[in-house]
This record gives sequence, structure tokens and C-alpha cells, in this order.
Amino acid sequence: MPSSEKAKSQVVAQLVRLARKEHLSYEEFSSICRQARKKLELHKPKREQRLPHLLTSEELGRFFRAVREGAASSMRSCLNCCSSQRFGSVSW
Repeated sequence: MPSSEKAKSQVVAQLVRLARKEHLSYEEFSSICRQARKKLELHKPKREQRLPHLLTSEELGRFFRAVREGAASSMRSCLNCCSSQRFGSVSW
């Protein structure tokens, strides 16, 4: 184990011992950590802002074509289903 990892595990062990000795609840421990971060002036790093992935015009065309075809297919199957249920018992 590298020295930095060993040092971190020792710090964790010390924190655990202290928290158990003082019978700290989750909220109390969280509050203490928040105060320590404030005194150490530690801040969360800002999240990286990524640009959204934009579809090409070809991809957009394929998408809308699939939606149109899927909607038409769904409507046809719905109409077939409804008409067979409604007129299924009628003999022509």
C-alpha cells in the first residue's frame, strides 16, 4: 500500500474511533465534517459542463421517419383490432 493510501486509512481509522467514542449520529458526524471542510476552506470542484450531442440532419430524418412509420403502423393495428372486435360476429 503506498504511503498516501496508508496515511488515508490511518486517518479514517482515527475518525471512526472518535465518532464511536463520542456516539455521533449521522447528522452530527455530517455537521462536523461540514465544519471541518469550512475551516480547511475545501470546496467541491465545479462540474465540467459538456455541450449536448446534436444529431445530424440525416439522423434527424431517420428518427422522424421511424416515428411516422411507427405511428402509422400503430394506428393501422389499432383500427384492425377495433374493427375485428366490433364487426367480428357479423357475417357478411
